[in-house]
Amino acid sequence: MIGESLAEIRELIAELDDPRSVGWRVFAAWLAASERGSGREFSAERAVAAFYRALQANADSGADTFMAHATERRDETVENLAPLAVARGCAAAHALRELDGTSRDQPLLRAVAVQRGWLEMSSIDGDRNGPEGVPVAFILPRGTFVAARVGDRWRLERDRAGIDDEGLVRVIAAAMTDRAPPPRGLQWIDARDSAPTPAAVAVSVAPVALARSLHRSAWTRGGGPWLGVGTAGENEVTSTCHVAADGFVHARITSLLLVDRRMRIERHGASWGRSAREARGPASATTTRSRSAVAEPGVGFAGAIVAGAAPRFARVVHAYGRTLEEFFGPYPYAPCTVPFHVPMVPGAPSDSERWRRRAVYGLLSLRRRAGEIETEDELAGRLSRFIARESAGRGLLVRTLRALLELPVPDRMLAPMLRRYATVDRWVRPALVVGGYGYVSWMRFPPGEAPALPLFPSALPGFASAGCDGVGLSIVPCPAGISVGVTTTGSLGTDDGARAFVDAWSRGLRDRSVHAASTALR
Repeated sequence: MIGESLAEIRELIAELDDPRSVGWRVFAAWLAASERGSGREFSAERAVAAFYRALQANADSGADTFMAHATERRDETVENLAPLAVARGCAAAHALRELDGTSRDQPLLRAVAVQRGWLEMSSIDGDRNGPEGVPVAFILPRGTFVAARVGDRWRLERDRAGIDDEGLVRVIAAAMTDRAPPPRGLQWIDARDSAPTPAAVAVSVAPVALARSLHRSAWTRGGGPWLGVGTAGENEVTSTCHVAADGFVHARITSLLLVDRRMRIERHGASWGRSAREARGPASATTTRSRSAVAEPGVGFAGAIVAGAAPRFARVVHAYGRTLEEFFGPYPYAPCTVPFHVPMVPGAPSDSERWRRRAVYGLLSLRRRAGEIETEDELAGRLSRFIARESAGRGLLVRTLRALLELPVPDRMLAPMLRRYATVDRWVRPALVVGGYGYVSWMRFPPGEAPALPLFPSALPGFASAGCDGVGLSIVPCPAGISVGVTTTGSLGTDDGARAFVDAWSRGLRDRSVHAASTALR
């Protein structure tokens, strides 16, 4: 019944804003009519599908994420960079092969294809490399080429016999030499091609000027790798297209990759460095300048480690909500603080396998009573009901997304409509509330699968554009406690703004020991 749906929608709005305004009345009537017209059923599976479809509409870098880990400083010489690139390629290929098929609906041996403005996962031609081959795109200052990791050897496009790791080091070192012809067997990718670059992962040989969209530097017009590996500032980074892998998968890949890469450099770095020096030649001029064809949105980023036993989720969320209100409030005419998103994985708390599923997002704010924000304990008392409702697909955010996705318009028109959603949220009150001011995310892992080293995640806040105010706060467990990555946009869209938010949020955790981490990247 449309009346029952309308009443339920108004109750959801009342948790976030005053539902009596004209804008909200129109919005609630449209949403209720949409649900009645489509005979919509609610379930966790349909909620997950809606959020995934929304991610596919983000064909630009707004769909990209990265994770950072502080790394040792190296001189930017060919002797260092070529062995490091090969070690990263080996480690990335091993991680993808190891984890492919372990998380629901997230196949990893794929490329990203841009089709009619939507991002789609595309199969990579396996006939050339065999079922065990993992194609890796190597980004050099002079261009990009693909080599497939098959067993313990590499196959180049024009050299099907294959070479070993040390041979690939020589190829990369020679290819970084100015004015020299490309090594035998190497074929550069044509960025004008309409077909995606046939690789799942991209490795940047030289340090990059950006972190979030590193993988896109290997793309053609038709797309390419969804995973990128490289160095940005003082950090080793992995970037992803979020439509391909969620934070859980991203963190597992990054942890495995970094540990494996370190082992290979310790074992082979010296001998590979000598091979790179020989391939370069004593009189050759080389270049290690960063290469990027992707513009980075104006954002800030900061990281921190909260040492010791992890605080409970309610404390983290409460401190985040209060800090959002401190920076962006007061939220006028509303019985709550500024709204934000909370990712959650559907499933029973006793089911450890639920972390392998994609998340849905709920819309939350802290309540006010007589002008006072609710306490941490009051929030904790209602979180379980909130999570149950939102993960079942009955929350306001997922219902709005489903209504938008079911509009009777062609896909080629629907994708830009969804991308332009963020440009109207500063003018239209319901869009501002549903879009939220950011997200707070805590990644959980089954026993034995948590990252082995501190990782600092970054994703653009919610559905906000870079010009809108927003803060995304992501948490990953680490051996010392939890590592925290904060991404800021709008009025806080600088590294200093991100650090200011981290400082204020950490004060909300009170007695926790918070240590600043590297922040010199975006």
